[in-house]
Amino acid sequence: MPGVKSSDPKVAPNTPSPKLNTHTSSHPVTSPQVSGPMKWKAGGFPFYMNEKGKLMVCLFKSNDPLYGGKAPQMPKGHPDPGEAPGQAAAREAMEETGIPTRLLYQNRIQVGKVKFRGETSTYIQYVYAFPLEKKFPATSNDEGMGKWYDYEYALTVIRKDQKSFLKMARAAAVKYYGNEK
Repeated sequence: MPGVKSSDPKVAPNTPSPKLNTHTSSHPVTSPQVSGPMKWKAGGFPFYMNEKGKLMVCLFKSNDPLYGGKAPQMPKGHPDPGEAPGQAAAREAMEETGIPTRLLYQNRIQVGKVKFRGETSTYIQYVYAFPLEKKFPATSNDEGMGKWYDYEYALTVIRKDQKSFLKMARAAAVKYYGNEK
């Protein structure tokens, strides 16, 4: 799926992109792209290319085993009322990793819209890549912590049900930066 990239620094973090489907809440909604009511979540992977030309990705590790267990995962969550998928993904990534929302949102690339069957429900998962120009410190909070990983290592530790999401995001990040060394 072609991504949506906004590199205009004047784009405010709460301005929906006209190319993204906008929903109004995390309750079931009817979308022109989804038949019938369907809940949705949004998330994404912050990336940067290190000085050695290696692709680095920031994953989130929850403190609560009910939210992903011990394995690192894509920063993600439910939208706040009125948020578009790109806004929700950037906000969730900021909340779970500490990377400023403005930086995440301005270079977002939508890489997938996947019907995902979780343990308790089925929903639409919007997946984004967030290419950054440099490393930002990942932080921890009450929910867990963000941590930077070499992409190849991240593939071995990420939740198995999110490995395909990480691969989609990597393809967009490599296209954004050029090839890895």
